Amino acid sequence: MFVRYVYFTLILIFLKQIISCPIPFNIQSKCRCAITETGRVYIYCARKQLTVIPHFEHSNIIFDELVLSGNRISVVHKNAFNGLKLRKLELQSNPIEIIENNAFIDLANYLEEFILSTTVLTSQLTSRTFLQILSELPNLKRLSLRLFNLSNSLHILNHQNLVLRKLTQLSLQSCSIKHINHIEIFVNLFPNLERLDLSENRLEYFNIPLISSLKKLKVFILSKNKIRHLNIHSSLSSTTLNPSNSLIELDLSYNG
Repeated sequence: MFVRYVYFTLILIFLKQIISCPIPFNIQSKCRCAITETGRVYIYCARKQLTVIPHFEHSNIIFDELVLSGNRISVVHKNAFNGLKLRKLELQSNPIEIIENNAFIDLANYLEEFILSTTVLTSQLTSRTFLQILSELPNLKRLSLRLFNLSNSLHILNHQNLVLRKLTQLSLQSCSIKHINHIEIFVNLFPNLERLDLSENRLEYFNIPLISSLKKLKVFILSKNKIRHLNIHSSLSSTTLNPSNSLIELDLSYNG
Protein backbone atom coordinates (compact mmCIF):
# COMPACT_ATOMS: atom_id res chain seq x y z
CA MET A 1 0.00 0.00 0.00
CA PHE A 2 2.81 2.35 0.94
CA VAL A 3 4.68 1.57 -2.29
CA ARG A 4 1.57 2.37 -4.30
CA TYR A 5 1.17 5.66 -2.42
CA VAL A 6 4.76 6.64 -3.15
CA TYR A 7 4.33 5.67 -6.80
CA PHE A 8 1.23 7.82 -7.29
CA THR A 9 2.85 10.68 -5.37
CA LEU A 10 5.79 10.64 -7.78
CA ILE A 11 3.41 10.54 -10.74
CA LEU A 12 1.58 13.61 -9.43
CA ILE A 13 4.87 15.43 -8.86
CA PHE A 14 6.00 14.54 -12.37
CA LEU A 15 2.76 15.84 -13.91
CA LYS A 16 3.10 19.03 -11.92
CA GLN A 17 6.65 19.53 -13.21
CA ILE A 18 5.57 18.94 -16.81
CA ILE A 19 2.82 21.52 -16.47
CA SER A 20 5.27 23.94 -14.81
CA CYS A 21 8.22 23.18 -17.10
CA PRO A 22 9.81 26.53 -18.04
CA ILE A 23 11.08 25.40 -21.45
CA PRO A 24 9.69 27.60 -24.27
CA PHE A 25 7.86 25.80 -27.05
CA ASN A 26 10.49 26.63 -29.67
CA ILE A 27 13.24 24.63 -27.90
CA GLN A 28 11.19 21.76 -26.50
CA SER A 29 12.81 19.49 -29.09
CA LYS A 30 16.21 20.25 -27.52
CA CYS A 31 15.39 20.47 -23.82
CA ARG A 32 13.15 18.46 -21.56
CA CYS A 33 12.00 18.46 -17.96
CA ALA A 34 12.17 15.14 -16.15
CA ILE A 35 12.08 13.53 -12.73
CA THR A 36 14.24 10.72 -11.38
CA GLU A 37 13.06 7.74 -9.36
CA THR A 38 14.25 9.51 -6.23
CA GLY A 39 12.16 12.58 -7.00
CA ARG A 40 14.91 14.85 -8.31
CA VAL A 41 13.52 17.31 -10.86
CA TYR A 42 15.84 18.52 -13.61
CA ILE A 43 16.06 20.21 -17.00
CA TYR A 44 18.17 18.38 -19.57
CA CYS A 45 19.66 20.24 -22.56
CA ALA A 46 22.98 18.43 -23.04
CA ARG A 47 24.62 17.91 -26.44
CA LYS A 48 21.90 19.67 -28.44
CA GLN A 49 24.11 22.06 -30.46
CA LEU A 50 22.82 25.05 -28.51
CA THR A 51 24.80 28.22 -29.24
CA VAL A 52 23.22 30.33 -26.50
CA ILE A 53 21.71 29.62 -23.12
CA PRO A 54 17.96 29.25 -23.68
CA HIS A 55 15.66 31.93 -22.36
CA PHE A 56 13.63 29.96 -19.86
CA GLU A 57 10.22 31.09 -18.72
CA HIS A 58 9.72 32.13 -15.10
CA SER A 59 8.92 29.26 -12.77
CA ASN A 60 8.27 28.91 -9.05
CA ILE A 61 9.68 25.39 -9.08
CA ILE A 62 13.12 24.89 -7.56
CA PHE A 63 14.85 22.55 -10.02
CA ASP A 64 17.50 20.21 -8.70
CA GLU A 65 19.64 20.49 -11.81
CA LEU A 66 20.06 22.14 -15.21
CA VAL A 67 22.34 20.30 -17.64
CA LEU A 68 23.78 22.36 -20.52
CA SER A 69 26.92 20.31 -21.10
CA GLY A 70 28.42 19.55 -24.50
CA ASN A 71 26.85 22.38 -26.45
CA ARG A 72 28.36 25.23 -28.49
CA ILE A 73 27.76 28.08 -26.06
CA SER A 74 30.54 30.69 -26.29
CA VAL A 75 29.06 33.60 -24.32
CA VAL A 76 27.15 33.60 -21.04
CA HIS A 77 25.20 36.83 -21.13
CA LYS A 78 24.08 39.03 -18.27
CA ASN A 79 21.06 37.59 -16.42
CA ALA A 80 21.24 34.45 -18.55
CA PHE A 81 19.29 32.46 -15.95
CA ASN A 82 16.64 35.00 -15.10
CA GLY A 83 13.49 33.33 -13.79
CA LEU A 84 15.11 30.01 -12.88
CA LYS A 85 15.67 28.53 -9.44
CA LEU A 86 18.39 25.88 -9.47
CA ARG A 87 20.38 23.84 -6.99
CA LYS A 88 22.94 22.54 -9.50
CA LEU A 89 24.19 23.84 -12.85
CA GLU A 90 26.28 21.80 -15.30
CA LEU A 91 27.90 23.97 -17.97
CA GLN A 92 30.99 21.97 -18.87
CA SER A 93 32.43 21.17 -22.29
CA ASN A 94 31.28 24.34 -24.03
CA PRO A 95 33.57 26.71 -26.01
CA ILE A 96 32.93 29.50 -23.50
CA GLU A 97 35.09 32.58 -24.04
CA ILE A 98 33.13 35.36 -22.36
CA ILE A 99 31.11 35.50 -19.14
CA GLU A 100 29.41 38.85 -18.70
CA ASN A 101 29.00 40.54 -15.34
CA ASN A 102 25.92 39.37 -13.43
CA ALA A 103 25.63 36.30 -15.65
CA PHE A 104 24.80 34.10 -12.64
CA ILE A 105 23.33 36.67 -10.27
CA ASP A 106 19.78 35.29 -10.63
CA LEU A 107 20.94 31.95 -9.24
CA ALA A 108 22.44 33.43 -6.08
CA ASN A 109 19.78 32.32 -3.61
CA TYR A 110 19.54 28.64 -4.46
CA LEU A 111 22.56 27.38 -6.43
CA GLU A 112 24.67 24.98 -4.38
CA GLU A 113 26.78 23.22 -7.02
CA PHE A 114 28.32 24.59 -10.21
CA ILE A 115 30.38 22.68 -12.79
CA LEU A 116 31.94 24.81 -15.54
CA SER A 117 34.59 24.14 -18.15
CA THR A 118 35.54 25.50 -21.53
CA THR A 119 36.88 23.66 -24.55
CA VAL A 120 38.87 26.71 -25.67
CA LEU A 121 42.54 26.00 -24.96
CA THR A 122 43.53 29.69 -24.97
CA SER A 123 40.96 30.54 -22.34
CA GLN A 124 39.89 34.11 -21.66
CA LEU A 125 38.36 32.97 -18.37
CA THR A 126 40.78 34.33 -15.79
CA SER A 127 41.10 34.99 -12.05
CA ARG A 128 38.75 37.90 -12.52
CA THR A 129 36.09 35.55 -13.91
CA PHE A 130 36.72 33.15 -11.03
CA LEU A 131 36.16 35.88 -8.46
CA GLN A 132 33.09 37.09 -10.32
CA ILE A 133 31.57 33.63 -9.99
CA LEU A 134 32.34 33.56 -6.27
CA SER A 135 30.82 36.99 -5.65
CA GLU A 136 27.67 36.26 -7.66
CA LEU A 137 27.08 32.84 -6.10
CA PRO A 138 27.68 33.21 -2.34
CA ASN A 139 25.71 30.09 -1.38
CA LEU A 140 27.80 27.62 -3.36
CA LYS A 141 28.80 24.44 -1.57
CA ARG A 142 30.63 22.77 -4.46
CA LEU A 143 32.45 24.49 -7.34
CA SER A 144 34.34 22.81 -10.16
CA LEU A 145 36.17 24.83 -12.83
CA ARG A 146 38.33 23.44 -15.62
CA LEU A 147 40.55 25.06 -18.27
CA PHE A 148 40.42 28.55 -16.78
CA ASN A 149 43.55 30.66 -17.21
CA LEU A 150 44.77 31.24 -13.67
CA SER A 151 48.44 31.36 -14.66
CA ASN A 152 48.97 34.70 -12.93
CA SER A 153 47.99 33.03 -9.63
CA LEU A 154 44.82 33.69 -7.73
CA HIS A 155 44.69 37.45 -7.30
CA ILE A 156 42.24 37.92 -4.47
CA LEU A 157 43.73 40.90 -2.66
CA ASN A 158 40.95 43.18 -3.84
CA HIS A 159 38.30 40.85 -2.46
CA GLN A 160 39.27 40.61 1.19
CA ASN A 161 35.65 41.06 2.30
CA LEU A 162 34.48 38.08 0.26
CA VAL A 163 34.03 34.89 2.29
CA LEU A 164 32.59 31.64 0.92
CA ARG A 165 31.59 30.04 4.21
CA LYS A 166 29.38 27.39 2.65
CA LEU A 167 31.91 26.21 0.08
CA THR A 168 33.30 22.82 1.12
CA GLN A 169 34.51 21.45 -2.23
CA LEU A 170 36.63 23.37 -4.74
CA SER A 171 38.14 21.92 -7.92
CA LEU A 172 40.41 23.97 -10.21
CA GLN A 173 41.68 21.41 -12.70
CA SER A 174 43.90 22.32 -15.67
CA CYS A 175 43.83 26.02 -14.81
CA SER A 176 47.56 26.70 -15.39
CA ILE A 177 48.07 27.55 -11.70
CA LYS A 178 51.76 28.04 -10.92
CA HIS A 179 51.46 29.09 -7.29
CA ILE A 180 49.01 30.47 -4.75
CA ASN A 181 50.13 33.76 -3.30
CA HIS A 182 48.68 35.31 -0.15
CA ILE A 183 47.83 32.03 1.54
CA GLU A 184 46.17 33.67 4.53
CA ILE A 185 43.75 35.51 2.26
CA PHE A 186 43.02 32.28 0.37
CA VAL A 187 42.25 30.54 3.65
CA ASN A 188 40.02 33.39 4.80
CA LEU A 189 38.16 33.24 1.49
CA PHE A 190 37.54 29.49 1.81
CA PRO A 191 37.54 28.81 5.57
CA ASN A 192 35.53 25.58 5.45
CA LEU A 193 37.09 23.70 2.55
CA GLU A 194 36.98 19.93 2.99
CA ARG A 195 38.08 18.94 -0.50
CA LEU A 196 40.53 20.84 -2.72
CA ASP A 197 41.52 19.59 -6.18
CA LEU A 198 44.39 21.39 -7.93
CA SER A 199 45.33 18.55 -10.26
CA GLU A 200 46.73 19.02 -13.77
CA ASN A 201 48.22 22.44 -13.04
CA ARG A 202 51.79 23.81 -13.05
CA LEU A 203 52.57 23.83 -9.34
CA GLU A 204 56.27 23.24 -8.68
CA TYR A 205 56.25 22.85 -4.90
CA PHE A 206 54.14 21.28 -2.21
CA ASN A 207 52.78 24.17 -0.17
CA ILE A 208 52.94 23.13 3.48
CA PRO A 209 51.44 26.37 4.89
CA LEU A 210 48.39 26.04 2.66
CA ILE A 211 47.62 22.51 3.71
CA SER A 212 48.28 23.32 7.36
CA SER A 213 46.11 26.42 7.38
CA LEU A 214 42.99 24.79 5.92
CA LYS A 215 41.94 23.22 9.21
CA LYS A 216 38.90 21.36 7.87
CA LEU A 217 40.58 19.97 4.76
CA LYS A 218 40.08 16.22 4.37
CA VAL A 219 41.09 15.60 0.75
CA PHE A 220 43.85 17.46 -1.13
CA ILE A 221 44.54 16.43 -4.74
CA LEU A 222 47.75 17.67 -6.37
CA SER A 223 48.27 14.99 -8.99
CA LYS A 224 49.74 15.72 -12.43
CA ASN A 225 51.63 18.87 -11.46
CA LYS A 226 55.39 19.59 -11.51
CA ILE A 227 56.02 19.28 -7.78
CA ARG A 228 59.61 18.39 -6.84
CA HIS A 229 60.12 19.97 -3.44
CA LEU A 230 58.43 21.37 -0.35
CA ASN A 231 57.89 25.01 0.41
CA ILE A 232 57.51 26.81 3.71
CA HIS A 233 56.27 30.35 3.26
CA SER A 234 58.21 32.80 5.40
CA SER A 235 55.22 35.09 5.92
CA LEU A 236 53.46 32.52 8.11
CA SER A 237 54.41 31.87 11.69
CA SER A 238 55.73 28.49 12.77
CA THR A 239 52.50 27.77 14.65
CA THR A 240 50.64 27.50 11.36
CA LEU A 241 52.83 24.55 10.41
CA ASN A 242 51.24 22.35 13.04
CA PRO A 243 49.30 19.71 11.06
CA SER A 244 46.17 20.01 13.17
CA ASN A 245 43.74 19.81 10.29
CA SER A 246 41.58 16.82 9.36
CA LEU A 247 43.50 15.66 6.30
CA ILE A 248 42.87 11.99 5.48
CA GLU A 249 43.84 11.86 1.79
CA LEU A 250 46.72 13.51 -0.06
CA ASP A 251 47.29 12.72 -3.74
CA LEU A 252 50.72 13.66 -5.12
CA SER A 253 50.78 11.12 -7.93
CA TYR A 254 52.30 11.83 -11.35
CA ASN A 255 54.51 14.74 -10.29
CA GLY A 256 58.08 15.73 -10.99
